[in-house]
Amino acid sequence: MVQRLLLTHHELAKKVRYIYFLATPQEGSAVARLGHIFSGDPDLKQMLPGDSNTYLQNMEAEWIGANFAIPRYCTVERKAIKGVLVVDRESGTRNCAKVVALDEDHLGVAKPCSTNDDSYVALRVAEENNPVLRTVTTSKSWSQWLGVDCSHTNSGTLTASVSLDPSLYERVIGAASAQYQNSDHVKDATGPTITGQKDNTATLAYGFNGEDSGFGCRGGHTTIVVTFPIEQKLPAN
Repeated sequence: MVQRLLLTHHELAKKVRYIYFLATPQEGSAVARLGHIFSGDPDLKQMLPGDSNTYLQNMEAEWIGANFAIPRYCTVERKAIKGVLVVDRESGTRNCAKVVALDEDHLGVAKPCSTNDDSYVALRVAEENNPVLRTVTTSKSWSQWLGVDCSHTNSGTLTASVSLDPSLYERVIGAASAQYQNSDHVKDATGPTITGQKDNTATLAYGFNGEDSGFGCRGGHTTIVVTFPIEQKLPAN
């Protein structure tokens, strides 16, 4: 189905990094021949093995002619179901860049129970070799403007938080930092100090004084900026 989609819409092929076939009968399956005998379902003709299957033969010829240069990886099943391999090695490995044999039957070959299962590991290795996404490091900042009257103190605690974009798989990858910026007519600043952090939210303490009262004192101000280091996943070029 994936190959037929790409052959019908060539413009999509450049977006595909690789294809992974999990016990896919690329030359049909002997089980389909048996099913066709008993059911007569005409759709099973598209899954008949070998020379009986002109549909798969034609599609393979089209695929080679399209010259997409998309790597194809395959897994094959080692365990039979009631004594029969649904997809044998010859049918499941046609024109594949790499083949991994899994100790599973056809029903379990695409159902990993954990990240340690062979089928999951095989797919992860293919992804590492042909990354769909690339990792970039950036930052996001939160800011708060604060004022202070002459001969007064402004101090306290604040909570800083930044939003994370789930479409970019954003996550905070380290400790946030805080600083004063654009300070004017303030003195004796302490902090700002990060006192706690949980993911994309941080608490901080700060303190600063306004200039002494006198001729021309208009009060002061500063801006507290908290910066979070962020990791993003962007489409690989």
